[in-house]
Amino acid sequence: MDDTPGSERLHVYHKSGTFIELDQSGSVVKRTLGSSYEFIDRNNKLSIVGDDNISIGGNMKVFVAANAIIEVQGDTNLKCLNDVTVEAAGKLDLSATEEINLRSANINIQSTNFTNMKTEGNIFVSANVSIHNKCNSTMFTETLDTLNLKSMKSAFIETAQVLNLKATSQILADGSTIQLNEGLSLPATSATYANNANIGMIGTRTPIFTEHIHDPDITNFTDSAFMNSQGEDSDLDEDAEQALKELKSKGLTPPNTRDPIVRESASPSSAVSDIVLPDKSLLLKTSFADNKAISNKFVLSQLSSKAACSFNPVRAQMSLSFGEILFNLSAIALNVCDPVKKLFPSMIVTSGLRYPKANSSNTSDHLKGQAVDIQFPGTNKVMYFDIAKKLAENLNYDKLLLEYHDKTKNMSGNPWIHISFKADTNRKLLFTYNNQRKHSSGLKRLA
Repeated sequence: MDDTPGSERLHVYHKSGTFIELDQSGSVVKRTLGSSYEFIDRNNKLSIVGDDNISIGGNMKVFVAANAIIEVQGDTNLKCLNDVTVEAAGKLDLSATEEINLRSANINIQSTNFTNMKTEGNIFVSANVSIHNKCNSTMFTETLDTLNLKSMKSAFIETAQVLNLKATSQILADGSTIQLNEGLSLPATSATYANNANIGMIGTRTPIFTEHIHDPDITNFTDSAFMNSQGEDSDLDEDAEQALKELKSKGLTPPNTRDPIVRESASPSSAVSDIVLPDKSLLLKTSFADNKAISNKFVLSQLSSKAACSFNPVRAQMSLSFGEILFNLSAIALNVCDPVKKLFPSMIVTSGLRYPKANSSNTSDHLKGQAVDIQFPGTNKVMYFDIAKKLAENLNYDKLLLEYHDKTKNMSGNPWIHISFKADTNRKLLFTYNNQRKHSSGLKRLA
């Protein structure tokens, strides 16, 4: 920190050469000798009064989950020294008030339905070699004025059936020699016709999922240290003990161990057995954009890197490939998260994918992308029992846990619901947990 008059600055420096400096003019200078990562879990706004220059030495990839709008008040120049591909699953519209110019060594135009060309003025087609027109259906050429077809050499019109020439006034034919039906009208060489466009189509339109996240951030009222432990959905007491040790090692007061009072009990059952399978192409993926939809209501980051308590991007682990983890996350999003969101719109995923830990049994379904923890902002903790009952009656699930823990100085005491789902068979196991330990089978209201 330098308070020299006229040279005031704040400077943070790492021995590797990475630094951040705020200089006397108010400018910020940053240099990163390694890699730089920035994760924004809500909205981002960037305003630049002057110029912006970006230089990238490698590849660049931009993914937009909804719509992209780019508006330029001046000129726009796009220059590529190799190939450019533009694809649209819907319409591709090009409009210019003054002029559109296309130029290439070869230009191919192909349509699978019809091609319309219309002008309020004249149409000129010029070729230095040959012009060949071929149509597998019906071809119409219509003009409200005069149609002129001119060739500096030969012109050929050929039909496999009937050739009709009709004029309401006169048909005129001039030539040094006119020969009819003598087998001389075909070209000496077979005609070559228009080429295909040499580009495929990407398929039909894709549904768009957007979620506007209001500022300021929604209240995160979860106890992240507790909810990310590996013992949360374990049947083993030793996992619960290990979880309590982790909390204590972090300076958190472990929950009390007194027996809670059971205020209400229920053992609901679900007749739902349908399974919505994700797209199998996900199994082959090695990368996937965080803000790309994996179900009708959820994008990937909401079950991995954007989940309120677990910032764990998808990776290969637990003997599963990247694609298999992604497939599992999509399966639980389709079969659990979407239906829960429909029943309770305030629902949020507070923990999804987790990473394995040392000194842990690592049996949690979270590690395979097969489990989520959910909460409901603004919901009284007493109501979690009724919510859990309704979910247990209306979902296909492998394990549903209503989880309580005691409120202490460092713990809020808010319950949560853990739900796991398998894309093949689901056991519909229903338990109540308290302070990381299995309390009882079925649902018990402990609050």
